This record gives sequence, C-alpha cells and structure tokens, in this order.
Amino acid sequence: MSDLKPSADSLITQGRRSLSAGHFDEAESAFSALMDMHPDRFEGFMGMADARFQRGDHTAALHML
Repeated sequence: MSDLKPSADSLITQGRRSLSAGHFDEAESAFSALMDMHPDRFEGFMGMADARFQRGDHTAALHML
C-alpha cells in the first residue's frame, strides 16, 4: 500500500472543480487538506474563503483572509 499524498496542484484543481459544480463540502475538504499538507500555499486559504462566501457564510469567509 502506498503513502502517496495528493499534490498541492491536484488539491487546488479538485477544490476549484467542486466549487464550480456547487459542491461546497467537497471544495472545503480539498482546500482544508491543502492547508494541512501545504500551509505555504495561499490557494488553500483563498479557496476556503471562496467556498464559504459562495455558501453564504460571509463572516467565515472573511476570517480565512
């Protein structure tokens, strides 16, 4: 069994595709994993803020920035 972790780019792509499809839970999961595994990548924070904003949770979106 492999211990391969998803790359930052694959998590960003997954999160953006989920957002585009309106699957906010899936998008947040991808961006959360990105923030955990690659905390130096700003895309995780921006993606999470975008998902929360689109969901209508504007306060939580602002806290991500």
